[in-house]
Amino acid sequence: QNNGSKVNVFYSTPSCYLYSLNRADKTWTTKDDDFLPYSSDPHAYWTGYFTSRPSQKGYIRSTNNFLQIAKQLQVVSKLDDEVSNKELNVLKEAMGTNQHHDAITGTEKQHVAYDYDRQLSKGVKKVENVISKAYQKLMSKHGDPLTQTFCLHLNISECEITENQDSVAVTIYNPLIEERKFTVRLPWTSKKFSVFDPNGNEVTATLQPIPDYVKNIPGRKSNADHELVFDVSLPQLGFATFNVHKKASQNTFAKVNKNLQRKALTSKANIVKVTAKGFNVDFDAKSGEMTGIQMNDGSRIAIKQSFKWYAGMKGYNVKFSDRASGAYVFRPNGSYHDTGPISSQFYQSEDVTVVHQHINKWIGQTITVHKLKEYVEFDWVIGPIPIDDNTGKEIVSLFETDLKTNKTFYTDSNGRQLLKRVRNYRKTWTFNVTEPVSGNYYPVNSRIFIRDEQQALQVTVLTDRSQGGSSINDGA
Repeated sequence: QNNGSKVNVFYSTPSCYLYSLNRADKTWTTKDDDFLPYSSDPHAYWTGYFTSRPSQKGYIRSTNNFLQIAKQLQVVSKLDDEVSNKELNVLKEAMGTNQHHDAITGTEKQHVAYDYDRQLSKGVKKVENVISKAYQKLMSKHGDPLTQTFCLHLNISECEITENQDSVAVTIYNPLIEERKFTVRLPWTSKKFSVFDPNGNEVTATLQPIPDYVKNIPGRKSNADHELVFDVSLPQLGFATFNVHKKASQNTFAKVNKNLQRKALTSKANIVKVTAKGFNVDFDAKSGEMTGIQMNDGSRIAIKQSFKWYAGMKGYNVKFSDRASGAYVFRPNGSYHDTGPISSQFYQSEDVTVVHQHINKWIGQTITVHKLKEYVEFDWVIGPIPIDDNTGKEIVSLFETDLKTNKTFYTDSNGRQLLKRVRNYRKTWTFNVTEPVSGNYYPVNSRIFIRDEQQALQVTVLTDRSQGGSSINDGA
């Protein structure tokens, strides 16, 4: 400041900065809402990218899980050679690239999307080597280690080794810091099976049929028509190897073989009641649609889940009113459409009820209720979406309930805190409703829920990837 300047610039830290703010003795306002959803004009709400390229969003998330597992195993096994570090870096760099605002959002051109997936696939192959070497070191303490083969197509029920080998050692790892129960699903081609845990004890397992809509997925190369399903419990950061065979042990069919059997389920009221942990689920026996949930305390929620589709607005983006629906902007043209009548098949074993729903030629869904689990699982396949009518289709999974929700719902903020959302309302500015649907959509990275405050009842949807979500009508 020898030159007379009144500005004093020096290297500081956050604590020094906060100390200076406190010394100034000023009051600072806070903001506890966010800026979402945002728009660039009255008809261009950037809510399309919340969901665009959902398969890629799922691939990025599952690949990140794979990377974190590899990093854990590298540390636990004390694997610190130069080759392993370089192999890990390949996936680290690919994962970093896929955080680009035109990658994870799904707004890139198709050839760029192919390249993003290529980078991830290349990184996964490198990381497979790291995980294999880590297992080799860890398992060498318990005998001769086995060669590891990875099944990366389990999302389409395809795994060459479990389909073609008579005996397979399946190693399962728990990357969490708490004990966890996992459901293992292996593509299977035999009607016989036996599963043994690391101590040689036989494990209860079932054969579950693979639905036709999965078997018909384009690009699937598998002869498996069933999945071998069994539950395992693993300690924190622990792994275990289970031996699976395509032959029945002496007591397999007497004690273990509880295959899901297709059943025509009817009752006087045409309602099928299925027991889960803490509640019962009601299904319409004819359509297979869920109709309600009865809690063990006697409270009940009428609930229906179905698929709908919005026609995407057509336009040339010359003026505001001409905005088209696309990868960035979600702009439906009117209200949603039905996807067609449902045909369903029920399958039941002692512990599990599975409903295969065939909605139409391009939508299928499996609903699973397990008597020892506190949730209902919805696993759906959508596509290829038909566009031969030159109409873009925005697909939604709609949950309709009898809850009184007063225009209010909640979404997570980056999978952490929850933010209160009120339809057609913004807390810190006056909201002008120009797009009643897309203007009320928000990013859902982990969960969205509606709640009836008077009844203290809540319905939460947990997602396995980032999606857009909303409550366009009360109770739904």
